[in-house]
Amino acid sequence: MYFYCLQEEQPPILGWAPLPSVPTCLISHLIVIQFKGFHGFPDEMSFVEHVLQKGLVLKTLIFSDIFLDQSEKYDILKRLSNVSRASGMCQLTFD
Repeated sequence: MYFYCLQEEQPPILGWAPLPSVPTCLISHLIVIQFKGFHGFPDEMSFVEHVLQKGLVLKTLIFSDIFLDQSEKYDILKRLSNVSRASGMCQLTFD
């Protein structure tokens, strides 16, 4: 007698939370961030919002190798457009 256990694919376990203090590199040095494999998960969105709010010299945030359709991209850009940014010159792009 054989038993097979079929498991449904589980989403990744995510767990990002902002640090109590902001790293100096984010405040004063980081000008470009490329986020590869972006899915729009809540923790990813929270991270991007944090970076936008704290990155004083950030110029470009690039989302590449993304797994989103045009509608999802639009919704993400709309949401992130409402986030107050530390850098007024930061542009969001999808690669």
